[in-house]
Amino acid sequence: MSEKLFKSVPSAVIERTEMGMVGQVRELVRLILWDKVLRDKLVDNPIGKEGLDALKRLGKNFSIVLADSVPVLGSVVHWSADVLKLSKHDATPDVSKLTAWGANIIDVLTLDTIPSYWIQAALQLRKDLPKLQALLKLIQKIRTEEMEDYEENQSQVDGAIRVFGTEERDEK
Repeated sequence: MSEKLFKSVPSAVIERTEMGMVGQVRELVRLILWDKVLRDKLVDNPIGKEGLDALKRLGKNFSIVLADSVPVLGSVVHWSADVLKLSKHDATPDVSKLTAWGANIIDVLTLDTIPSYWIQAALQLRKDLPKLQALLKLIQKIRTEEMEDYEENQSQVDGAIRVFGTEERDEK
């Protein structure tokens, strides 16, 4: 699957993503963080913006799930995330408040020994996966266009180097 989604990405990138979904997400984050042109194109595109929002939620929810696995500290983080369901900073907007708050029964019944935030995170991820896949396809499309533009202009650049390169040697 990674080779299909990252068809236009250099082979070195493909090799780094061979480890599966985690590697793909890590590479996706690296591309977005370090490539300002790509990031700007994604923000300007509605599919890209939606995919970036889904990626942010994935990061938030993963962090909350990790914290929720630590007794007491996890409860504070988890319950704080549940309170944020009432605001625009909700990390699980596609999960109903009833489901989110109902999952907390597990915390009460098990005296916080079994983390329960993973339920909300998994339900949100199920809704966000198509958005993340669309983001990957959009990145593939943008990268393909960039590569075609590069290849199209490369002959002009090579020609200019040949013309100006000979003049530089003549001047020296």
